[in-house]
Order: sequence, then C-alpha cells, then structure tokens
Amino acid sequence: MKAIGCALSASVLLLVVQACAAPPGVGAAAPSPAVSSPAAEPVPAPSPTASPVKAGAPPAAPATLPVAFFGQPAGTYPVHLHSACNGTQKFHLTVLQGLSVGGDGSGSIEVPSSYFGRGLCVIVYTNTALSRVLTTREI
Repeated sequence: MKAIGCALSASVLLLVVQACAAPPGVGAAAPSPAVSSPAAEPVPAPSPTASPVKAGAPPAAPATLPVAFFGQPAGTYPVHLHSACNGTQKFHLTVLQGLSVGGDGSGSIEVPSSYFGRGLCVIVYTNTALSRVLTTREI
C-alpha cells in the first residue's frame, strides 16, 4: 500500500509540475471568479448650471488720443515727442504730426495712446529749424 501512496504522490507531483510549466490556458480549468468587490456606486454627474453672465469685456483703449492746444498763433507747427519737457534735442524720441492752429487759436493732434502716462512731453516748435519752442504739453 505504501507503494501505491508513493506512486500517487509522484503522479500528483508530476501533474502539478506540468500544470505550472504549461502556458496559461493549456490544460487548466477556468479560474474561479475572485470575490468581487461591491459594485461601485455611480458618481452622479454634476448638474448643469448656468454659466455666469460675463459683463462685456472692457472696451479696448483707443489707438490714439487727442492733445489740444489753445491760445496759440494761427499756423502750422512741427511737433516732437521728448522724454522731458525741454526743447533740447537730447530728449528727442520721435516726430509727431504737425499741429495746425486755426484763427481761434486752437488746434489738436492725435498721439498714440501708448505714449500717455509715461511722463513724456509733446513739444511744439515755432519753426522747422526747431530753434524755438512755442509750447509744451506733458502727457
């Protein structure tokens, strides 16, 4: 009987070794389903909410702003932009459009809005030689 028990043990051992060496699915029984975890609770979808009403975007800044002059003699004058309210050319940044002053002594020019709020100065000269300053306006 002892021989039968050993033979049986050897056969079982051989089957175990073959089962372990065989590729998955060959000669193996379908695996029993694992203990399933409780079904996950479905996550409720967020309820749709009305989008907040956005106030209109602020209007874009104008590309140019007027710079007005009053009490000047009638005529057309060269205008420059300087880094200081000084007619000296060492402060010169750029040439602006000419200023036309009417018979009532007033006139205005359009200046790019990017120049405002930086402490720059509009210089109006009396002549094209830029030898005398007629007036200045800090912007």
